[in-house]
Amino acid sequence: MEMSYERAVPREVNEFSEYLDELFDICIRGFFLRNEILASLAEPVRIEISDKNIVGDLNRIRADKDPYVIRQYKSLAKLANVNAGSDHEKIPISIGDFVHDQFDENLGRYMSEFDVSDYYSKKIQIGCLVVGYQGDKSIDTYYSEIREAYAHGLHRACISLCRALIEIVLHEILNRKGLLGSTGAVNIKTGRDDRNNLPCLINKAKRADLISFDEKELAFEIKKTAEKILHRKDRTKQEEPGPTQSETYTAIKNTIIVVESALQR
Repeated sequence: MEMSYERAVPREVNEFSEYLDELFDICIRGFFLRNEILASLAEPVRIEISDKNIVGDLNRIRADKDPYVIRQYKSLAKLANVNAGSDHEKIPISIGDFVHDQFDENLGRYMSEFDVSDYYSKKIQIGCLVVGYQGDKSIDTYYSEIREAYAHGLHRACISLCRALIEIVLHEILNRKGLLGSTGAVNIKTGRDDRNNLPCLINKAKRADLISFDEKELAFEIKKTAEKILHRKDRTKQEEPGPTQSETYTAIKNTIIVVESALQR
């Protein structure tokens, strides 16, 4: 801010060159410091900060509100990149550019934390179950994300997606067949129409012969498993262990049984 608004305007070529060098140096340090902060925030789940000014700075970073030094840097970098002969000669502007410059270091960290063989083993294991349902790309997308979540060991996310897929499919089919019924009274606590929540959808699907009794039980089991993850009632208790790989695999199998049955009837 001082360089931009309080410094005297350079009058000679040498003064102007020194001014630009100093200004650009400040902007570069600001840009890389901002990116280092973002990179460090990619790791911890929770951090404790006592300095209110730093809290304010971090909140602005999280809200994508660049400080003046970063906006100034981007303006200067864009001007400098106009005459760049190739991408390698360009000055980094985005966080992607910053990360790319550290590619070798990041690749080494990634390979040390990520088991490629385990990833592809899980993907093969689940691949024969999760197959795209012909003609419905939205369901294919859910299947694809379920497969990726399982392969990466993200069991909570995987089971949450399973629950969401059952709810979406049952709601869509019942609605298309005109079987949802009139909307009921809104629950004053949740603000939702409880007559079309997941348990009601499952029961309506069973009554409409979209799923069998056994499939209804499987759907309720998935709902029960997901609720342990999504709706912890007592937050004072110690964190409960998440679902195991075996439990997640079973949930995926059962989800596909319920979904494919509803789609094919």
